[in-house]
Amino acid sequence: MKQLTLASLANMDRDRVGHVLQKHLNSVQNDCRNRPCDATGKAHARLVTIEIELTPELEIDEIGPPELCGMNAEIRIKSKLPVDRSNTVRMAVTETGMFFSPIDNKNPNARDLFEEAAETEETDQ
Repeated sequence: MKQLTLASLANMDRDRVGHVLQKHLNSVQNDCRNRPCDATGKAHARLVTIEIELTPELEIDEIGPPELCGMNAEIRIKSKLPVDRSNTVRMAVTETGMFFSPIDNKNPNARDLFEEAAETEETDQ
């Protein structure tokens, strides 16, 4: 038996709590490396939360009040990263669907040289 402390928390559920916590910390670390700031140069905090839910286990008999006979623990670990969003992409809308240009976010009709060359070849044939 181990006493529940901050140091022993990682060993709960056959060390699963420690592994899950490390997974979330690694995710935050990787996100900070890949996206240290937003497009404006502002850094945003990442949040890792550990929730410990402790529910008393009661022994109930007809004679006296319920007695505490144990505790059930559930650990929840969550992380929150800043939203990852794209730039605004202008799209053309027709009866058949929505269309965008993969090379120009502001002009859905923009085409690259390879597209134009391919269309020219098709019309020449």
